[in-house]
Amino acid sequence: MGVKRIFIDRRPGQVVRIGIEGHVKPGMSVGQLFSRGMVEVMVARVEQGETKLMVTATEDFQITLRDTFPLISRKDLFEEW
Repeated sequence: MGVKRIFIDRRPGQVVRIGIEGHVKPGMSVGQLFSRGMVEVMVARVEQGETKLMVTATEDFQITLRDTFPLISRKDLFEEW
């Protein structure tokens, strides 16, 4: 099971959404999902009204940015660890 890590710059009012990837079975319990690994969000830097976040999650989670509507997966930004 791979882990994704993404760095995101956010300004006030911008949103990061964390959801479930399409390959996750609909009947999977929350306990089963998180037994594979937690979602971790770290504030990496705050500078001049902009915050850099580092989000680490298993490949079961999808991270999308609200300012890129319509919401699409940003898989191209992930680094595999």
